[in-house]
Amino acid sequence: MPRILLFFCSIIVSINCFAQSYWCIQNDRGEELLLTIEINPKNLTFEAYSRKEALKDMVGPFMYMMAKTTGKIKYPELAHGEGKISYNTDTTYYEGMIDYPDNSFKLKAKSWKNSFTGQLTDTKNRTLSILGEKVGSDKPIRDYSLLISST
Repeated sequence: MPRILLFFCSIIVSINCFAQSYWCIQNDRGEELLLTIEINPKNLTFEAYSRKEALKDMVGPFMYMMAKTTGKIKYPELAHGEGKISYNTDTTYYEGMIDYPDNSFKLKAKSWKNSFTGQLTDTKNRTLSILGEKVGSDKPIRDYSLLISST
């Protein structure tokens, strides 16, 4: 019995060691994205992603599998990123890559308190500024089903 209890406690501790936050990110073109950012303080790394399975839901399971098998997409999210972090007082700095289904961007960003600012650079060295604010949950930014039915 103590072994089972110890096993479950270790699982709970390992899950909670990753700091997770939700950010509503907007770019220069007015496009919004809800990103979940998980920070691993032990390795000083981060993983950022939009809603899991969002791309699969948008294009359907068959089209998603076709695109995945041909190597066109890597992740089932609209955006997926990974990289390194560093800290300076109350500011977290992010440096890594963000992958969209059609493009990859180099990310340089920082967050402090409830603010997020950064820059995305594509392979042709074009930049895109991003701004964001921390939100309380991973609930959608808007009621998309209402938006689609009204359109």
